[in-house]
Amino acid sequence: MKNCDNKAPKKSAKIRRPISDKAYRDFKNRLEVTLLSHLCNETAYMEAVNLLDSYIDGTAIDPIKCESSQEAVIAFHIIRPEIDKAMKRSSDARRRAMLRREAALTDIAETKPQDTPENKTITPEKDRMTADEAIYRTKQSGANTLSRRQRRELDRQLSRNRRKNLNSHLQTFPTFR
Repeated sequence: MKNCDNKAPKKSAKIRRPISDKAYRDFKNRLEVTLLSHLCNETAYMEAVNLLDSYIDGTAIDPIKCESSQEAVIAFHIIRPEIDKAMKRSSDARRRAMLRREAALTDIAETKPQDTPENKTITPEKDRMTADEAIYRTKQSGANTLSRRQRRELDRQLSRNRRKNLNSHLQTFPTFR
């Protein structure tokens, strides 16, 4: 019989913030360096972290009505533009990730059965899209929705085409021996 007492405790749910954990740690460290190291004011540091948390959670902060100390408010407002940039960067990254996930799901839904000699079809050369055309269409659509894997495959295809064109061009010239 198995002993169930030695199970590892379950991980607590990860706190989802509108900024990355790395950016959040960076902002807390900067507040700590400013308020604890230089001013040695622990209450101002705690108030500044509370201001940071409430701002990230979406609570508007009015510096006039704020009950925090002046040091905490000033330290928070110094890094506030960078917090806004981090929030925008994170939302853009999450939106791109969502688009990639949706594209992957539609690719999975549209997959064909395994190519076997019986059902294998060859796309005519004129109907195939070249890497240049794919990049051009992606740029024209205004959205960079290609995954890293797709971009690398396009780069490889472009390199192959360039080498093939160079080789065919070199073969047209007579060789001198």
